[in-house]
This record gives sequence, C-alpha cells and structure tokens, in this order.
Amino acid sequence: MHKYNSRKEVLDEIRHMHPEMAEYIESTVNFHSIRTSQLSLEKREITIIGALVAQNSQPQLKVHLIKLLDMNITFDEISEIILQLSVYVGMPYAINSILTLKEIHDKNV
Repeated sequence: MHKYNSRKEVLDEIRHMHPEMAEYIESTVNFHSIRTSQLSLEKREITIIGALVAQNSQPQLKVHLIKLLDMNITFDEISEIILQLSVYVGMPYAINSILTLKEIHDKNV
C-alpha cells in the first residue's frame, strides 16, 4: 500500500522520479476539480472519489479521501459511498478502496 498522506507527498515522490511530470501536474491538474456554480466542493469531491474507486487509483484516491475528511465528511459516510459504488465498480476495487480508507483512519485515530 502507498504511504502518501497528502497531495504534497504524492507530488514530492513524482518530482523525485520525474520532475517534469510533477511540474505538469502542478500547472494543469494540481489535484483540483473543475469549479462550477452547479456543484458544491463536497459533491465534486464525492464525484472524484467515485471515478478513482472505479479506476482503482489508490494513491490519488488517498489524496481525495483526505480532502473529503478535511471537509468534515465522516469515515462512516465515505465508507457508505464506497459500499454504494461496489455494485458498479466491483468488489475488488471497493475492497482496495476501503483498505485505503482504513489506512487513513488508523493513522488518524
């Protein structure tokens, strides 16, 4: 399992291996969602969580799970989101995602 606890740690690891890729990520994506007036930040992050669970992208998922927790979305609410996604993304990806959430939980309890 990956050891990242923040966006900065992920970018630092990428920067270590490929500085240009880290620079590109920072200048284009920068771990942000598209800002519109139609969805709240929390709803945008939940949408991102769904996409990342479906892709089994655990390092990126961890960053966005931490972001949701910082928005005061609870571990129980996030685990329910992952449970609801399991029907559509498959149980293996849902299990990986729950284990990523558990890893964050264990470090914060």
